Amino acid sequence: MRLSTLKCAAFFSMSTLITPVFAELTASLGIQSAELQVTSKTNWPNFSPDFSFEEAQSDESFGVSGEAAIGYRYRINDHYDFDTELFGQVNDAQTHVPVIAGDNNLTFANATATFDWIWGLRVRPGYQITEDTRFFIDGGLVWGMFDVDYHKHDPNIIIVDSDDAHKAIYGWRYGVGVEHAFNDFFAVSVDYALTEFDEVNTYLENESEESNGKTTYTPTFYTIGLNFKVFFGKYWF
Repeated sequence: MRLSTLKCAAFFSMSTLITPVFAELTASLGIQSAELQVTSKTNWPNFSPDFSFEEAQSDESFGVSGEAAIGYRYRINDHYDFDTELFGQVNDAQTHVPVIAGDNNLTFANATATFDWIWGLRVRPGYQITEDTRFFIDGGLVWGMFDVDYHKHDPNIIIVDSDDAHKAIYGWRYGVGVEHAFNDFFAVSVDYALTEFDEVNTYLENESEESNGKTTYTPTFYTIGLNFKVFFGKYWF
């Protein structure tokens, strides 16, 4: 009898220390101020020694981005939680980067660089500042379709491999934000995020000079967003 009493007491003591974990299905829509920054380097090693141009060229463009996300929020206790989300973005930001070479800065073409789409997986650990307001950090793996359109100044320049000018690339996302819940079903958040993408190489050829060149693009994407989130239900663990 005493053993049963001790077991019950131990069970209820542990129950008061451990907060049940539950997940909430979430969906969100957002609008963002987007900045696309692209840096490029062009090298024509076979053209002549004077045309091995390595100085980086860069341009940045501002636009509007739309975002949709779906995921789960896991609540650890009254203060800590984290979101796991699958999200997608579209934006209208585009940059114009010259393709140049040589000490005399000869321009062979201008390149318009854009992202057709961006999507990825992110995790957002959060801390409850007040009963309705939480601070969170943002990190995840991102994919994007990077698109380069050339406007040629030299008709002899051709793209050797056009697939390299329309390429899906990956990157890493980092960010921070604040979220405020109006009730158990609706919340609004403001966040800032930086996404650094992998390099993209586009290979060019000058038919008249029988030389090959390579332009390396390094895109970076910044967003400041306003997101509206809906909670659909709780799933206990």
